[in-house]
Amino acid sequence: MAINPKKLKRIYAEVLSIIKPSAEETLRNIANSNVVIEKLKRLVPSNVELVMVGSLSRGTNLVGNSDIDIFLLFDSRISKKKMEDMAMRAAKGLVKGTNGKFEVKYAEHPYARVYLENFNMKVDVVPAYKIANIENLATSVDRTPLHSRFINAHLTEGQKDEVRILKYLLRVHGIYGAEVKTKGFSGYLCEILIQQFGSLVKLMEEFSTIQLPICLYPKDRTISKDDSIFRKFSSRFVVIDPVDPSRNAAAGVSEESVAKLALIARRFVEKQSIELFQGPKFSSARAGSALSSLLKTMGMDLYCVMLNVPDKSEDVIWPQLDKAAKIIEADAAKQGFPIYLSTSCISGGKGILTYIAPNVILKTRLIKGPDVFAGKKHAFSFFNAHPRAIGKLVIKTTTYVIDKNRYVNFEQMLRSLVNGTLLKKRKDITFVRGKLFHNKLPKNIEKNVYESIRVALEI
Repeated sequence: MAINPKKLKRIYAEVLSIIKPSAEETLRNIANSNVVIEKLKRLVPSNVELVMVGSLSRGTNLVGNSDIDIFLLFDSRISKKKMEDMAMRAAKGLVKGTNGKFEVKYAEHPYARVYLENFNMKVDVVPAYKIANIENLATSVDRTPLHSRFINAHLTEGQKDEVRILKYLLRVHGIYGAEVKTKGFSGYLCEILIQQFGSLVKLMEEFSTIQLPICLYPKDRTISKDDSIFRKFSSRFVVIDPVDPSRNAAAGVSEESVAKLALIARRFVEKQSIELFQGPKFSSARAGSALSSLLKTMGMDLYCVMLNVPDKSEDVIWPQLDKAAKIIEADAAKQGFPIYLSTSCISGGKGILTYIAPNVILKTRLIKGPDVFAGKKHAFSFFNAHPRAIGKLVIKTTTYVIDKNRYVNFEQMLRSLVNGTLLKKRKDITFVRGKLFHNKLPKNIEKNVYESIRVALEI
């Protein structure tokens, strides 16, 4: 079906009326940012250049996002330690005499996050080296000011609005953000994808027929299928950073997120509808009843394991939660317990692993062994490995045993998890003394659990 320009124009206008900051908000953000920058200038040596980067500086921010990223660009002759110390002192100076808050965060090296209550603004103060081109890169963050320079030089105001629409669309469908928990499309990636294809319509048309592997070059707007590129980056979806050809700007994007965008793009092309940008309406007050209704419709049970997690970055905790969930899923499959859906979320210092699965009783399971003719001793070794088997049999030429299950059902298996007999610890996450909930959840986690399920089920 052909794109209807008039219909699309109306949809764009309606979406932008919701997501694009007003002129008043933009002026306020710029004024507040200038105040912060001027104060920082007085807190660092005069040869340190201050640059505002991020979506606010590039004109691709969404309404309500007043957060700013300020880079302190140092001469390359200054040591990394001295650069970091000077940046931390300057950031602390921002909150001196205010009700603001200062935190140290970590990427490749420390940076400061400052919360300024008087401006209702979060400011990241990041030390980096000033470089003119990528050949002089000393730390990974040095390239960020080059990103801003590229976007501002290559995107028109109309294209920047289309970046906003793309970000919003991806956020509605749960694939916006390069964080480990999302594995989606970063703001910068959205910007260079619009640069690659020229417009949101062209992007959607291309993604509606996309085939992996694929490599995109936004700098010159070309596409490659060269196998050596995919081997180099160990990825089937590669977007070469236009300011750094050695970097895959889509490294954090999972193939699942690419597949979801392909489905979204097909719906976009087939039928332009405002509903695609709205997602399901949700009220936290309805979370409990919505969950009950969903489970009843599916004929499934809900299992939630709630764990204490340390006060560390989500980028540290999420991979551990994800790995733990995969271990549990693999063990469940081994025991013969099917899982329809698995999600994770973090809420109030708790890590929550959620499973939707049928409530099946399996006292025994059929385990496949080797072919009788695969080797002289293989079959007997397999039988001997299951001394408590109820039965041993051969189907055609393949050996099997009917053996007792370690757990009778999935709930019993999860009970052993929180009792510490299945999996005691995963780095920072301790499973012992965790809590297991079956179908009925505490009110304080219903919203987060339902949201994680809703996002997983929504395409």
